[in-house]
Amino acid sequence: MKKHDYYKILGLASDATSEEIKRAYRKLAVKFHPDKNPDNYLTEDKFKEVSEAYEILSDHQKRKNYDSSLKPKVFNGFNDVFSSGFRSYSGFVDIFEDIISDFFDTGYSGYRTRYKRGNDLKTHLKISLVDAAFGKETEVTINRMEKCNACNGNGSESGVGTSVCPACMGRGERRYSHGFFTIRRMCNRCRGEGTIIIYPCPKCSGTGRILKKNNFTLKMPSGVDTGTKLRFAGEGDVGIKGGEYGDLYITINVEKHEFFTRDKFDITCQIPIRFSQAALGAEIMVPTLDGTVSLKIPGGTQSGEIFALKGKGIIDSIASRRGNQYVKIVVETPVNLSSHQKELFIELERLANKT
Repeated sequence: MKKHDYYKILGLASDATSEEIKRAYRKLAVKFHPDKNPDNYLTEDKFKEVSEAYEILSDHQKRKNYDSSLKPKVFNGFNDVFSSGFRSYSGFVDIFEDIISDFFDTGYSGYRTRYKRGNDLKTHLKISLVDAAFGKETEVTINRMEKCNACNGNGSESGVGTSVCPACMGRGERRYSHGFFTIRRMCNRCRGEGTIIIYPCPKCSGTGRILKKNNFTLKMPSGVDTGTKLRFAGEGDVGIKGGEYGDLYITINVEKHEFFTRDKFDITCQIPIRFSQAALGAEIMVPTLDGTVSLKIPGGTQSGEIFALKGKGIIDSIASRRGNQYVKIVVETPVNLSSHQKELFIELERLANKT
């Protein structure tokens, strides 16, 4: 029977150190472990092969005997010892668990997860620019899992308890043999609980939770913008078996305003004025987010000029400041002039040419 080249299997030279052997095995054990390759049965054989190589090369005496077998004229019976695989696995389980526990979250600490936190929920909320500027209390409606009031969240019909899971005998896990090693996996009958409900609650079907529509009044901070994500702790799904609530995440979408445009915490608007107001100067009324204010336009103002209204923009609740409002002047060209108006403009043009 062909003898395995254990050094080649682990990708090592024959003078590899113990630490190099352990590192090589760690890498290959992760790559070929059946839990990482559930649909590839070829990896199971490969995993056995690298594990066998590690068992021999990591043991000083076994490695010494193996190295001796590679030399000419050695005892032929050695072939039978190693070609048939492992003869004794004492100590290997400890090696296996020590290394594999570094790579797999489930490990060998058991699967019981009686108390489980509820899921986080996500939703979107559309608000106006004014609400974004000043913040407000708003009502949000979401569907979330609540504790079943019929069974008080334990999933059992009133007065009836639970029983030990017959599939795993209360361990919460089941063991599967793969050749020379054993893999532990969560029991799919009790989902790791170790117990099952004898008579499930008819209202929640034994889950301990029911889906309900809930209305929440939430305080919306000022300064939010489209894409802002707000977190409200404890407003998600209720946990399993008394676990704490998850959180609620709300993504904001600020509606476009018909008059104002936004740039972070500043806003801009356009105000049309008459030709005579631009030429002579005037005091005009300008809408803002919180009312109307007056703005003095100096004589000779050109179309496109911008004036600032300090502190009339959006409130930044984090920096405790407020942005500005910028007013862009648009001088309107008069249309549908009367005969008298035309005469006046002709006279203005004549005087301008003289000047």
